[in-house]
Amino acid sequence: MSTDPKLKSQDARSSVSFTHNIMPPGEGRLVPIVRRHFNAEPSARRQPDRLLRLKQVECLTGCRKSTLYRMMKQGRFPRSVEITPRLVAWSEAAVQQWIEERIAASQATSSSR
Repeated sequence: MSTDPKLKSQDARSSVSFTHNIMPPGEGRLVPIVRRHFNAEPSARRQPDRLLRLKQVECLTGCRKSTLYRMMKQGRFPRSVEITPRLVAWSEAAVQQWIEERIAASQATSSSR
């Protein structure tokens, strides 16, 4: 059996890759995530959305809690989803879209200079 952290199945219809959560050092243990990628048009198969906790959102965006909540209040960052009265999370798809928009905006301003 291979010990490679990224494994691919031999199935022609799909592949499975094993990756780890992105977490800052000392912020808990790494947990393997299984992602299944199907050989189909992206629009034909909708990927299930995940909910991200604050530490994961901070790690993905590089912004701290106060900045995220300020941008949410200003309408410049996706709103959190209330899971329970004391637990909120963010849609991974919404956060990824926000990141892509920031990259596109940055590239547009740098190419116009």
